[in-house]
Amino acid sequence: MMALADGFGLPKRRHVALDVGCGVGRLTRVLGEVFDRCVAVDVSPVMVDQARLLNMDRPNLRFEVASGDALAAFEDGEFDFVCSIIVLQHLPFRSVLERAIAELCRVLRPGGALVFQLPTHVPPRHRIQARPRLYRALRRVGAPPTLLLRAGLIPISVRSLPEATVRRCVVEAGGRVEKVVTETETTGVRSATYVVSQEMS
Repeated sequence: MMALADGFGLPKRRHVALDVGCGVGRLTRVLGEVFDRCVAVDVSPVMVDQARLLNMDRPNLRFEVASGDALAAFEDGEFDFVCSIIVLQHLPFRSVLERAIAELCRVLRPGGALVFQLPTHVPPRHRIQARPRLYRALRRVGAPPTLLLRAGLIPISVRSLPEATVRRCVVEAGGRVEKVVTETETTGVRSATYVVSQEMS
């Protein structure tokens, strides 16, 4: 991620980074070696608690509960570097995805870099999302999640946004797409990693 951004001379400074969808903080630890401080957020309180526990030795890291589409706790232009990898695709609706992109751009400082990944195409056979649908249906009737997971059912769906839509969202949020790196997985899912800068005010 840093190499992609560095190709555009970004970020201009390395004071504070934001890791969106941090899980237990593996990537956050690395960012904490590159930036003076790193704030990391995850929608799961359990993950955030684990991240805090596992990273007690890193005083420059802070972990908070938040979703990528709701970063109201942070100021406009607060971060020199913002990243979100294999996270946004799990947001529930297209409108939420678009709002998340706008939020990531909003908290990015002019002269900073935003790097995020998002599928651009999910094949029809995967769009059915049979396992997540069945998981949610069985949870509604009281099936325990541990049993469902052991049975191979998962609660996570995968969403996509066409590149043109992502570009529009970035521009509407005052950003500029500097580079797009695409790849196709063996499952047929096409994914793109975007490098975004924020327009200077």
